[in-house]
Amino acid sequence: MSAVKKSKMYHFNKDWEEEFFFSMVKDKCICVICRASIAIPKRGNLERHHKTVHKNYEKDFPPQSELRKRKVSDLISCLKKEQSMFTRLAKQSKAATIASFKISHILAKHKKPFEDGSVVNEAFIKVGETLFGDFKNKTEIMSAIKELQLSRPTVTKAY
Repeated sequence: MSAVKKSKMYHFNKDWEEEFFFSMVKDKCICVICRASIAIPKRGNLERHHKTVHKNYEKDFPPQSELRKRKVSDLISCLKKEQSMFTRLAKQSKAATIASFKISHILAKHKKPFEDGSVVNEAFIKVGETLFGDFKNKTEIMSAIKELQLSRPTVTKAY
């Protein structure tokens, strides 16, 4: 009987963020300078990448310095902003789809034709312009309302 070889699990160390300019995003180890990802978060892999690709960072941002800490935190916050932009757009799109399905469900429950969806959409737009006229984020709200897909062909494809 042969012994089953166990795979080693490597865990990202938070100290490596400042030391090698890496951050853990979901299950990937990402260089915050060039956005390259390292498959296995081992110290040696991160160190090799940092020393070969970003040699000048050791001189420009000396280890343990306040300048280096600031640079790392700036790069990490920039990376998080980029990622939040994509997730926010995906969430808005998903919310619009769910809202469309809920309106279609209400129309079906009341045995109304799906053509009424375009009337509902038009009513939403008019009501939104009236209700949210003084809001700071009126354009955001109106674009979310306009994203609703309530035309008959779209709704009937979904069901």
